[in-house]
Amino acid sequence: MPRYTYQCEGCEVIFQTVHSIKEKLTDCEDCEAKDTLKRIPSMPLILNKKETDHKRKVGGYVKEYIENAKEDLKQEKQDLREQSYKDG
Repeated sequence: MPRYTYQCEGCEVIFQTVHSIKEKLTDCEDCEAKDTLKRIPSMPLILNKKETDHKRKVGGYVKEYIENAKEDLKQEKQDLREQSYKDG
């Protein structure tokens, strides 16, 4: 069943609910006002297949992240070694 988002024009509460496409809610359960609910349109999530790499496994992303983090850490250590510290 599809998920719908509604907003009450009376108390301005926003909520989501699941119901059939033929059904439409009109009465707010929070403030008990009649005919005050308005359905808020929402966009479904659409992924562009060109932007994702389906052939690459999740482990590949993790390994790449770890390698990049190691390089960043190595560079940070080198920068810290080159700094001179003064006793205060």
